[in-house]
Amino acid sequence: MAFEKYLGDCGLQVATDRDFGITALRWAAMQSGIGIIRKNNFFYTEKGSYQYLEAFLIDVPLKHIVENSIRPCAEKCNLCMRACPTHSLEAPYMMCRNTCVSCLTTWDGWDLRKEPLQNKFGKWIYGCDACQDACPHNKNAWQEKEVFPALEKCSKQLTYSKIVLADYEWIKTVLRPKLWYIPEGKEWRYKINALNAMLNNYVEEYLSIIREACDDEYVEVRDMAKWVLEELQKRNIN
Repeated sequence: MAFEKYLGDCGLQVATDRDFGITALRWAAMQSGIGIIRKNNFFYTEKGSYQYLEAFLIDVPLKHIVENSIRPCAEKCNLCMRACPTHSLEAPYMMCRNTCVSCLTTWDGWDLRKEPLQNKFGKWIYGCDACQDACPHNKNAWQEKEVFPALEKCSKQLTYSKIVLADYEWIKTVLRPKLWYIPEGKEWRYKINALNAMLNNYVEEYLSIIREACDDEYVEVRDMAKWVLEELQKRNIN
């Protein structure tokens, strides 16, 4: 990265971690004065919460200057909490990680057949932006001006059906590098989540795809597909 090289060229020792951050990124960004944390626990600059944060540890002390004029959340605003599909946002600045859709579709929720909140995921198969989308400080913040690298390689494949039937080599080499919160070796999670979304947003064309998934090479996907068929049968659908 150019900035990291620049720091090194200045004679500084530099350490960073681009995957998970070398420190608590939102806290560090707030302490640095470039923004604030709002009631949904996301970090905001004057341009909203759709930001990418990186931190660099260097071997010299810096002067701590905190300056920003960002308006705080309105005292009575609770739009983010009302938008949370699982009520994970229990109170301002408080989130229950175990019930957050973003966590349940990435870090947690390994067996959605036993997850009591799986029917609250809506259309999400990876992460969740409901609280950010509802926030008035994000109004018109998403401009879609920057080109997402290699988007053309995966954009037409990002449907429930195509993810469920996808070749695992494609998932490993194309999809996972972009949506990397699901860890390496657990690529079947994308298919599990897509099957869950099919159940929550069922249309007739999904039935043959779900049945085909019953023969997937991973037992986790096979079990999920069979469970989805059982749930559909309970609804007298299949």
